[in-house]
Amino acid sequence: GTVQGFEIGLTNKALEYLSVAGRTMISSMGVLFMMCTARLWGLERLGLLRLCSSALMILGGLAQCEDPHLPGDNWFGILIQLTSMLLSAQRWAM
Repeated sequence: GTVQGFEIGLTNKALEYLSVAGRTMISSMGVLFMMCTARLWGLERLGLLRLCSSALMILGGLAQCEDPHLPGDNWFGILIQLTSMLLSAQRWAM
C-alpha cells in the first residue's frame, strides 16, 4: 500500500510540471521498466526479441502524438514521473 501511495502521489505531482501529453509519452516507457525489473528480480528472461518489441511499443506511442518532442525544459517533472514508473515496476514485481 505504501509503494502504491508514493507512486500515485508522484504521478500527480508530475502533472504540476508536465502536460498530460508529455507525461503520457514518458509513461510509454513503463513497459521497459517492468521488463528490466522482472529481469533484475529473476522473474523473466530479457532477450533481444523482447527488447525489440518493447522499443516498437514505445515508438508506436510516440508516433501517435501530434507534437512528438519530450518536454525537455522541465527535468524535475520528468524525474518525478520516471521515479513513479520505477516504483510501479517494483510494486508489480512484489
